[in-house]
Amino acid sequence: MENNRLEDLNINELSTALKLIAEPSRLKILSSLNLNCQPVADIVTATEIGQTTVSFHLKLLREAGMVRPKRMGNQIFYCLPDQKLVDLICHFNQWMENRQTFKAV
Repeated sequence: MENNRLEDLNINELSTALKLIAEPSRLKILSSLNLNCQPVADIVTATEIGQTTVSFHLKLLREAGMVRPKRMGNQIFYCLPDQKLVDLICHFNQWMENRQTFKAV
């Protein structure tokens, strides 16, 4: 999608992906990973979300290709596949901050 035209978007796929990352626990998980691979225990500590819940959300994110597992010894580390998802979250956060500034004026 080089021309950034909304008409060229696959609306259903985009909507599904945005809903997936919009869930607060998943957004916390993605934000905590940034570009660092981490085991589930570290993600639990960083997000203050229970281990069962983190594992559930990691499964969904893994199935969507938003995180990838990497076995290191007897642990599985989770990583973001690339910088693009981090950039998207950061850009959207900046947009929200600017939007709130405009709303206050």
